[in-house]
Amino acid sequence: ITFGDGQRAAQILPGTRVTLRVGTNKPVTTATLMAGNERIAEAASNGENLTVDFFPTETHTYHFNLVDEFGLENRRPVRFAIRVIPDEPPRVRMRLPGVGDMITPDAVLHIELEFSDTYGLANVGLFYEASRENTDTGTIHLPTFEPDAVRFVATLAWPVATAGVAPGDVLTVQARAGDSDDISGPNTVESPQTTMRVVTREELLAELARREQESRADFEHVVDTQERVRGGLLSALGRFQGSQETSSVVAELTPLERRQRNIAGSVNIIRQQFERILGELAVNQLDTQDERERLGEGIIEPLTRLTRRDLTSAADAVRQWSREMSAPSAAVVDPQQVALLSQMRAVLARMIQWEGYQEVITMLRDIIRLQRELHTETKDKLQEQAGDVFDD
Repeated sequence: ITFGDGQRAAQILPGTRVTLRVGTNKPVTTATLMAGNERIAEAASNGENLTVDFFPTETHTYHFNLVDEFGLENRRPVRFAIRVIPDEPPRVRMRLPGVGDMITPDAVLHIELEFSDTYGLANVGLFYEASRENTDTGTIHLPTFEPDAVRFVATLAWPVATAGVAPGDVLTVQARAGDSDDISGPNTVESPQTTMRVVTREELLAELARREQESRADFEHVVDTQERVRGGLLSALGRFQGSQETSSVVAELTPLERRQRNIAGSVNIIRQQFERILGELAVNQLDTQDERERLGEGIIEPLTRLTRRDLTSAADAVRQWSREMSAPSAAVVDPQQVALLSQMRAVLARMIQWEGYQEVITMLRDIIRLQRELHTETKDKLQEQAGDVFDD
């Protein structure tokens, strides 16, 4: 450790060997490293400098007690602190974009990993566990990792089929890392587990359809709220145009602006719900071109424009009107409301149209499932009757 001018403190890890070399302005006969009143070690002299080696185990403030050939001591020793700090465990971050609670055996998980450690990583790993009646564990291959790196980032696409999962299994994925602390460690850390239930294609589609219907119902409620906001603004416009007293109008506009901004937040939440649905379709290899156009271009993109531009602009217009109380600022409010409601109703119509289509698809799936069950039962019955014939 070398202390620069004005530096009086240093930090070390447990188990660190510290070598101190000091110079004096005159020869000394003894130089004792002290921690308060405790003697730590005697410094050795090489003729020019004094050197002492020791292993600090606790944080202390140190100084040298110097004695020269005449028995004189240094009355004002230079004091310095060495802080012993623990080696923190590594840090691990794992993300699985587009992954929900349910996946199919055909899913491909896009896994984003980030490992880091202040003093260097010793090992990193990604592991899975598939369980039902029995539990199988395995390792997911990562790109080449070099030990002692302070940061390691990896992104990979992992087909869950390589784990041999089937509907009914529970799949868990977790990342782990360890450091090179050979004194008090090694320190290890695990990411939070991501657990998924493996289901059939039909079960996942049914669950996503249910969630989409819930989001549609939420959006329908938001459209109703937007219509009430417009009604309140029309009422305020009528009073503004027929009276010279504007204080009551201003008092009414403030909560209407707040409700308008709350609507923007609600629409953003619904947008995120549809994005998650589309993401899960992609992860499970179910995102057809029709689905991408319907959800992406037909619903998510219009909701994004509403959230980031139109709804915010409408709220800003209400605020501008409340501040200026002028006819020009009032004149732009309702046209914006009309345009907003037109866009929102168009998106809602697409959602409702899909639900009718989805009901037909669900009925067809049920018919196909019943036909398969009937075919299986008929086949089993025929095999049973054939067995009886041969037995006779």
